[in-house]
Amino acid sequence: MDVIQAFLDGVAIAAIFNGAVAALVLINPRFFFDSYPKAIQKAAPKQMTKQEKKINGILTVFIVGICFAYSTASVLHKGITGFLNLFWTGYIQWSILNLGDFFL
Repeated sequence: MDVIQAFLDGVAIAAIFNGAVAALVLINPRFFFDSYPKAIQKAAPKQMTKQEKKINGILTVFIVGICFAYSTASVLHKGITGFLNLFWTGYIQWSILNLGDFFL
């Protein structure tokens, strides 16, 4: 297992995730309205509609699916085998994604 490569893949996955979410929020800020703080949600003139919730779910599954596909392709391309190596590679990659999501 290459820790540096796992870290770089995590950065790439975080960039994909946060870039996609940022682009979609620029298109329509209400796509991820349920992720906003509760004070902002309550101050909004209208709550999230069922159609917006459905779009939110579809976009979330699609974006996370792309990130998972990238992570899987990266592991397969590098030929990483063994449970512990796969576990730590995935853990590092998705921890970087979570840190990127937290800070961005």
